[in-house]
Amino acid sequence: EHAIQLLLQECITENFDGFVLDFSYLHFSGYGGAIRRLIKSIGYEFHAKQKEIILVVPPFIPQYPLFTADDYKELHDYVDQFIIMTYDYSSTNRSPKGGPSAPTNWMMQSVLNLLPPSMRKEEKHKLLLGLNFFGTTFCEEGSTPILGNQFIELLETFQPTLKWSQEDQEHSFSYSYDELEWTAYFPTLKYIDERLKLAESLGVGISVWELGQGLDYFYDLF
Repeated sequence: EHAIQLLLQECITENFDGFVLDFSYLHFSGYGGAIRRLIKSIGYEFHAKQKEIILVVPPFIPQYPLFTADDYKELHDYVDQFIIMTYDYSSTNRSPKGGPSAPTNWMMQSVLNLLPPSMRKEEKHKLLLGLNFFGTTFCEEGSTPILGNQFIELLETFQPTLKWSQEDQEHSFSYSYDELEWTAYFPTLKYIDERLKLAESLGVGISVWELGQGLDYFYDLF
């Protein structure tokens, strides 16, 4: 209780609209029940002072249900918005060529996993699809995140051909550097546009991760 009051006082003192909570792996931690009670207590106290709580939740992972429809229903009245982390899809991919950042079918399933079609219209303000403005480049030794300026540098240096995956709705390109073969995935205008259209079709919002990581013209689509 004391910790919650300290958080609330900081929010009031700094004139914040609210806080973003990142308890992404409720079930994996083994403390899901305690964390859900904490989130509800924070939400109750913050709402009493007209402050907002946004909760970051993991995307759909079939073999590891880290955030379920039951969790969503339980926390619904205590949280103003839920950000689904629909990016880093291939962060654990062991292939030297890596994989896509956010296949649209997976993003859609992440929404449907929490919110069936019958509830979408009334709940659309509650769910936000995570949209990455960063990319990732892969080789046999691992992966490295890349930002907008690095993306431009790679294009200028290696002049690769961008390939569009109809299945994943993403661009990628390959290049050779330091005696290694690399495959890079980075958002493009088409990538962003497809995900904005997906969010609109699902009746949900967008949360960008994160501002400043991409390219300036990305904002032309918003």
